[in-house]
Amino acid sequence: VEGVELYRMGQTNVLGRYPMHFHLLEKGCSDCYFRDSSVHRSFYRCVSIHGTHNIIVSENVAYNATGFCYYLEDGVERNN
Repeated sequence: VEGVELYRMGQTNVLGRYPMHFHLLEKGCSDCYFRDSSVHRSFYRCVSIHGTHNIIVSENVAYNATGFCYYLEDGVERNN
């Protein structure tokens, strides 16, 4: 995903409802990326990486989000 505006997305305190969510892709998406985009007035986080390795999240702008903006969900995600 590149060059998008994510505005007023996510659901406050609802697990898995984030504006951008890479979910349990493990090593199956090494060419996935989220870049040159904006996330603002998010109701819950900005970018969540959960059980996914080797993706690129770069050159984004985030503002006025509820909760942690960039979130490694389990803490075992590598090479992101």
